[in-house]
Amino acid sequence: YCESVRDNLITIDHRDYPSFLYDVEEYDADRIDKGLLRSELLVKAYRHIFTSPSSAERPQGQMSSHCIASIYKLERVTPESIAYVACLLRNSLSSCPGWQVDDGAFLGVPFNKSIINLFTGDTEWAYETLSWWNT
Repeated sequence: YCESVRDNLITIDHRDYPSFLYDVEEYDADRIDKGLLRSELLVKAYRHIFTSPSSAERPQGQMSSHCIASIYKLERVTPESIAYVACLLRNSLSSCPGWQVDDGAFLGVPFNKSIINLFTGDTEWAYETLSWWNT
């Protein structure tokens, strides 16, 4: 599979949810929402950005008064903040030499919107996922 992607036989684009978004223990190929947006890497990236780099490796605790979340009074995780971190993480893990909104087949804005749209509507998955993030 990896060789096929590398050789452009398989194209991965913004409509695909990369494996780094999934909790590998929960992933189920028959249910693409199972484990989605619950990966350890995504959580660590989120904490690194919004609470502090050192908090990414510590057990969850109180925020520093100097962290971005405190400065901007971000009291809870939102779909938009998850999407933001997912976009940054995706770009960091790509082969792009720097930040790019679009890098060929992958379009950053539709990817961001697709993650936010996962939370639209009053679905059990959306409620459970945001509750999981905010505990």
